[in-house]
Amino acid sequence: MRKISFEIDEIQYEELEDIAIKNKRAKLPLKTISDLLRVAVDDFLRKYKNN
Repeated sequence: MRKISFEIDEIQYEELEDIAIKNKRAKLPLKTISDLLRVAVDDFLRKYKNN
């Protein structure tokens, strides 16, 4: 994997962090913000390719 850096709003970060923490406590997949963002990027790329 390749590491990248970008900026998001503080509120967005906090919401992602909350989801990741809840997933980790519930022993669900997507336990990190990176996991969540990879899924979001995959969804975006899938939609973009279909247009």
